[in-house]
Amino acid sequence: MSVSRDYTPHTYSGDGAQAAFPVRWVFHDTSWVRAQRIVGGVATDLANGTDYTVQQGVDVGGTLTLATPLAAGAKLLIWRDVPFEQLDRYTNTGLFDVRVVERGMDRLTVMAQQLREAVGRCVQVRMDSTTRPDQIMNDINSALAGAQASAGAAAGSATAAGAAKDGAEAARAGAEAAKAGAENARNEASVLLGEVTAGVVLNTLRDMRAGDIVLRGHSTIRTLSDGLPEALELNGDVVSLITFPRLVRAWCGASLNATAPAFYRCSVAGVRDAAGAHFKLLDMRGYVPRGWDHGRGIDTDRVLASLQEDQNKSHQHQITKASNRGAFSSFNTACGRAIDGGSNADYNNATVTTAYDGGSEARMRNAALMFIIYV
Repeated sequence: MSVSRDYTPHTYSGDGAQAAFPVRWVFHDTSWVRAQRIVGGVATDLANGTDYTVQQGVDVGGTLTLATPLAAGAKLLIWRDVPFEQLDRYTNTGLFDVRVVERGMDRLTVMAQQLREAVGRCVQVRMDSTTRPDQIMNDINSALAGAQASAGAAAGSATAAGAAKDGAEAARAGAEAAKAGAENARNEASVLLGEVTAGVVLNTLRDMRAGDIVLRGHSTIRTLSDGLPEALELNGDVVSLITFPRLVRAWCGASLNATAPAFYRCSVAGVRDAAGAHFKLLDMRGYVPRGWDHGRGIDTDRVLASLQEDQNKSHQHQITKASNRGAFSSFNTACGRAIDGGSNADYNNATVTTAYDGGSEARMRNAALMFIIYV
């Protein structure tokens, strides 16, 4: 016979009643047909002749019949497993049966189809790549181990913080982190199965940078393939934690939610709520950053994310009379002023003022940059 049909394993879903399932590709021997039952993600190999029987069709394919119907919600995987062996023998003086030759060629074709299907599920690289598949698998395994370790650490932190009210909030955050870690682990596991997607890479990139604040010299914020911006400008907006769930990493915490200047949870109207589904951003437009004092004693009584208006340091100006200015002698005043009076007068008790100088604010040299926070 000719073998023209492409080979793909069959997957069927159970309904609790069906027990017979069609097999639509070529097999010369019923022992070539293998099966697994999958329930809740757990696969169990089935025994040919005990758990199922196989009957060959008239031309191509046949029927696999389970000993018991496939349960609702379960899946049945049927595939072809041809032994890689050649049992036909040809001799110089023997008969040359064309049917035996054709059957041998059919078997080779079936083996090739089986190999092509298996290779299609493997990690592959381009022919000009200098990276070997085993190197990719090592990187994937390392990433998976790191994700699993992060998930375990987050779950442990959540458990340890569960005694107090603040601890309960931390436990919830830890549970969310554990869930995210488990999802990352699942994504890394998908990579092991050759199912790496751009979405997995994008989520990993967002997980790595979410909550980080950086300066940018242009105002363009890209929209990524998931339809969301890569970052938000720190402009004081109230944004949705449902849309940007990773921003919870920048949350000030339940104990500071009622007093923090920014990065607190709130309602859509901006009303503070430690369980709110929205988030208040800091407004850094027109401000420059300053290192948090954190107990050093230079810029005391400050909390993180608080804003501070411009100010001159307290100082004095000294004014000394000119040599032709009567009895006026030197004195100090808190804000230097020029002498207001005529020549040769007694300026010991004079009021002096200076002309205005400078702009609308006290500032250092600076460059205009935009603050953004990755989401």
